[in-house]
Amino acid sequence: MATFAGIRTDSYQANVDYRDQARIDTLDGTLDWQVNDAIALGLTLNYMQETRKDDFINSRYQSNFQQQGRPVMVANVPAQQENDNYRIDAATTLDWSPSARLEFSYRLHYSYYDKDRQIFAIPYADLGYATRSESVSSINKTRKTQWVNDLLAVWRPSDGQTVTAGLEHRDNDIDSTAFFADRSFSSAFLQHQWQILPKLNLVYGGRYDDDSVGGSNLSLQAGGVYRLAPLARLRANYAQGFKAPQDRDLVVNQVNPQGFPMLGSEVIAPEFGKTSAQNLDPEKSETIEFGLAGDTAILGYQVSLFHTQVEDRIQMVREGQGLQSYNTFRNVGETRIQGIEAEGSVQLTDTLRVRASATRFSTENLDTDEPLLRTPETLANLTLYFSPGREWLLQLITTYTGEQRYSSTDGIETAAGYTLVNLKASYQPTAVAGLELYAGIDNLLNEAVDTGIGSNPGPFGYLGVRYRY
Repeated sequence: MATFAGIRTDSYQANVDYRDQARIDTLDGTLDWQVNDAIALGLTLNYMQETRKDDFINSRYQSNFQQQGRPVMVANVPAQQENDNYRIDAATTLDWSPSARLEFSYRLHYSYYDKDRQIFAIPYADLGYATRSESVSSINKTRKTQWVNDLLAVWRPSDGQTVTAGLEHRDNDIDSTAFFADRSFSSAFLQHQWQILPKLNLVYGGRYDDDSVGGSNLSLQAGGVYRLAPLARLRANYAQGFKAPQDRDLVVNQVNPQGFPMLGSEVIAPEFGKTSAQNLDPEKSETIEFGLAGDTAILGYQVSLFHTQVEDRIQMVREGQGLQSYNTFRNVGETRIQGIEAEGSVQLTDTLRVRASATRFSTENLDTDEPLLRTPETLANLTLYFSPGREWLLQLITTYTGEQRYSSTDGIETAAGYTLVNLKASYQPTAVAGLELYAGIDNLLNEAVDTGIGSNPGPFGYLGVRYRY
């Protein structure tokens, strides 16, 4: 390591990719065997290989120079992130129906994920490195093995009654240079759906979760639907929720497309100013919802009001200052999310159908009286479905995302709303059963998106072939 003597260049022409340059190859297949009227077996195999590369401006990068015995950190360095990953999935299923009123389904799923991520400085020589490979940073070599056992039982003791029960257990075994996150999950649920009256349907139940990281919790849920008329169904629902901290919240250690460190709550990274680890509590929530819905062969609609209270909400926050600042995750206290949601569709002609939906949110951190970050005030969608013939389906999809607040290097900022228009086409020739040719263009009108909340998608075209057999 050289002694710091000043970096030779302080201005660069650099490209920034807000969407990865990616190649993803997938091969999968499914084999189903109906052994007899009561037993069916299934086998699914999947292989995925992906390579990703993106150029960005790293907000700070460790040079090969020293000052007072410590490496010199350099701000706003052009860098390149490379990912070379693959994944293998295999699943077997057993479906058994010992009687017309009783069904069992068991699924065993195995997954292996191999991740290899590295970041290199583009002007590596100016940072004192002899070769590009010497400038490597943020190395993440991770091998994740997961086993999932899932059992579902459905019993219909009488007409109008359905009892559903389920058990699930997941084991994650992780070997990583970036984090340690071995983890196990177990859950069980029981639900009873009962048509107690010709016009009244009730559903209620409970779920128990046991997470090796988030602890255990019992959640209850109850609701009902009363049918006044085909175009008027009243609905009410109450539900408790439980969400343990995710691996991303705890152990993520990477640089986002804006070149800013994103560090899980348990990560210690002194070079970015994070010198201690913090625990996260699981989120617990209560939701009350009331709605009105109806449908016929030609049209349908639903309108609902919802109110959610979340305790110990987990949210991404920005901490530190200057070159010693980073994004991490914290419990931000008690929050409230409420609003109204409406959806409707109508068959205008035999070949044209329209569907529209809109949601209006009101959010608040009850400890700070501030709106929640990265939560749009409005979401809306308008989709036209046009079928000029049995083989064709054309879709014109317009989505609107309202303004939202986010944390940046300059503090809390507001990103403007944006509208994306997407066009899709699908052709399924009747002469070749199972064949589908499809194509589309996303962001047809080249709408700009604030890079503070994500990528600027730009017009994006695609085409492909599917064959189901």
